[in-house]
Amino acid sequence: MATGTKPRPQKKDRAADGRLIIRAESRPKDATSYFSMRGDSVDGIGDGTEMHWDFANSSNIVTDSITTPIPSGHKRKRLVLTFLDSIWIKEGTLYFYDAPDGCYIDFWVVCPQGYPYYDRDGNLQYATAPTPISHYVNSHRMFGSCPMGDELNTEAANENAIPSIYQLWIEVTTPNADATGKGNSELELYRIRTCLLPGEEA
Repeated sequence: MATGTKPRPQKKDRAADGRLIIRAESRPKDATSYFSMRGDSVDGIGDGTEMHWDFANSSNIVTDSITTPIPSGHKRKRLVLTFLDSIWIKEGTLYFYDAPDGCYIDFWVVCPQGYPYYDRDGNLQYATAPTPISHYVNSHRMFGSCPMGDELNTEAANENAIPSIYQLWIEVTTPNADATGKGNSELELYRIRTCLLPGEEA
């Protein structure tokens, strides 16, 4: 907009009968609520990585310190989720079983190597390695079993959507002796598409 020009008034949302629509919620316009325990794949919505961990096996074990160092005497699993569209995270629930003392979970938003993000001064940077840019759930302790779910509630969703180029990392850290702990996570999201229509490209 050129200096000195007046901003144009925004068009008000109205119902079919002309009534002014007033919204008092965090769901963005044209988005819908989406409850899921999976990310997306490159070909579809809701058929990607499951938000499930099981320390009876060695799948998804990581040893790096990209996010935080793994404490001595502990091990860590990392679940990497991607989404075809931008998403807004609102709430979530954790279901876990046989979690020992010392077990905890973290959620991160990560910018993959080679993709852009904004630093604290608002300058555009390009990630030279996978770069955590948001620590959404921090060291949330789990102990025992919670089959009915431990809800992580909030009054509102993130104001800004998480772009589809970013990844959601779920990391579960537990003592080395843990061979029975397992669990699932469910996220309440807002997104524009919740499935692909016939003939629609991912």
